[in-house]
Amino acid sequence: LIKLLHTPTALRAHPRRGTYNSQGGKEDKYLLMVDMHHIISDGMSTELLVQDFMALYSDEALPVMRYRYKDYGEWQHRRKESKKYQEQARFWQEEFKAEIPVLDLPTDYIRSAVQRFEGSSLGFEIDKPHTGALNVLALGEGATLYMMLLAIYTIFLSRISNQEDIVIGAPVAGRRHVDLEKIIGMFVNTLALRNYPSGETEFTEFLAEVKEKTLEAFENQEYQYEELVEQVAVNRDVSRNPLFDTMFVLQNTGPGEIEVPGLRVIPYEYENKTSKFDLTLIGVEAEDKLLFTFEYSTKLFKPETIERFITYFKNIVTGVLEDKHRKISGVEIIIKEEKNRLLVEFNDTETDYPQEKTIHELFTEQAEKTPDYIAVVYSSNQVTYRELNERSNHLAAYLCGKGVEDEEPVGIMTEHCVEMVTGILAVLKAGGVYLPVNPDYPDERKEYLSRDGNVKILLTDCKNTGCYGPEAIQLHDTDTDTGIYNFKSVEDLNSKNSKKYAGNLSYIIYTSGSTG
Repeated sequence: LIKLLHTPTALRAHPRRGTYNSQGGKEDKYLLMVDMHHIISDGMSTELLVQDFMALYSDEALPVMRYRYKDYGEWQHRRKESKKYQEQARFWQEEFKAEIPVLDLPTDYIRSAVQRFEGSSLGFEIDKPHTGALNVLALGEGATLYMMLLAIYTIFLSRISNQEDIVIGAPVAGRRHVDLEKIIGMFVNTLALRNYPSGETEFTEFLAEVKEKTLEAFENQEYQYEELVEQVAVNRDVSRNPLFDTMFVLQNTGPGEIEVPGLRVIPYEYENKTSKFDLTLIGVEAEDKLLFTFEYSTKLFKPETIERFITYFKNIVTGVLEDKHRKISGVEIIIKEEKNRLLVEFNDTETDYPQEKTIHELFTEQAEKTPDYIAVVYSSNQVTYRELNERSNHLAAYLCGKGVEDEEPVGIMTEHCVEMVTGILAVLKAGGVYLPVNPDYPDERKEYLSRDGNVKILLTDCKNTGCYGPEAIQLHDTDTDTGIYNFKSVEDLNSKNSKKYAGNLSYIIYTSGSTG
């Protein structure tokens, strides 16, 4: 979108649309919107289009083009058969031969099964002193401002995700030859920049690593991102992008106001309601300051979370400028007030509670108060308090029918899932004691836990439970006639629970440093 301002010497006036300028003349305002699919144009194409528009408006002849986009397309197709292109292919395939990390951002909402693109944006800036200091530090380390900001953004993502293998998408113009600079078309390629911000690495060391990685990536930028995805991205997750969920963009200052006799053109600011990725950091250096925008998915993040992210990013900038030799693990991202809130206020959890009641009694009371509220969420599964209470009641009655006695150990071997919570509540309601067993343990360890813990019944969601003693009960058994969640004899639960009190044993856990 661009705004067109016609001055009095331009086209015929429109009396009801115009506004008077300070010189008393009439100024007509229009909005020109040009909608082009990204498959035929990129950001530089838009700038070229505006320049050509202004030239034609001024009756200037457009320069004769030596090449057209179809020539570039034919050249690119032939290029794929070259030795250099094959070398670039090997470089990128080597870069992603190991398992591709999935960025675990601290989202506010559960990720949907299919990727959504609703989004918003939030802007901030780095002031002149800090921008100048970043440029000076980058120059002193033999790096560019782009490399400096990429290193800082990578550290930011590492700190909020607690990961040390980070992949960030980065667009490149793709116009490496002077004859391509004036052609309108889609030249942009995307690079998947993979860096390893180890907590024990000093910032200057990491910046040097980012510099080397970035130079290598840009030297191999002609290999198409789509081909890399086809080669390395197996087991595609439709809720995410193939190789990365975040991008970093540092732009040159685009065209501002353009003026020719009779016409001024001004970029029109509008609100972007989409986000191609979970999180994108877009920066531009203007007037000796860095102006940034966080574009984010509103299906994953709340605005206040992005505001916190902005604070974290600024704190990292300040931290590396204060001490460029600081280890990444020592770079603080939260302010003192927030640290106090996390470490002191949030941990001030002392409160009175009815000590004479058991956990399952308190849960049952809550289920009666809020039966339709969500009690447990795991992945795309969720159950209400009513559903969880009823399912655990039926399973508890089933366990009672199996002869579970007071404080008798009952094994629970499941992945983290809704059924695990159901099983815990059922064992407690039946009067028993639950003993968790990790499904990934070797059979020898499972057998030892069952034997040493005197486990006779094992609740599980594993099809193969091995042969080590206990009777296995499948928590996914939903048979309408014989399923464990359809067991109707629940009348004895109340009398059985009345024998329990808050001081009874609830669970037994075997740790790596103990025998029981």
